[in-house]
Amino acid sequence: MKKSGAPEKGDLVRYKWNSGPPADIDFFANALVIGESGIAVKLLIFGIWRELENNTQKYRALKTETWEMTVPRVECKIIRTRQGEIVNSVSSA
Repeated sequence: MKKSGAPEKGDLVRYKWNSGPPADIDFFANALVIGESGIAVKLLIFGIWRELENNTQKYRALKTETWEMTVPRVECKIIRTRQGEIVNSVSSA
């Protein structure tokens, strides 16, 4: 079973980022880690979501396509390991 908190190939993760000024909007995507390269991981992303400002339990899908993207490993929060262990409880969109 995994000992470190770093995502590895086969883990399901949530990747969050901020658009920055002037809009300053938070986005997130659920993704599967499909590759590892040093401090980065290659993700298979399953759409982009945005949390609505008026209710933190509601989300809006902004993009529904699936695509690959490489991001820093530390910016990914593990949802479920490849062994099936649920690591972090996050509400799913």
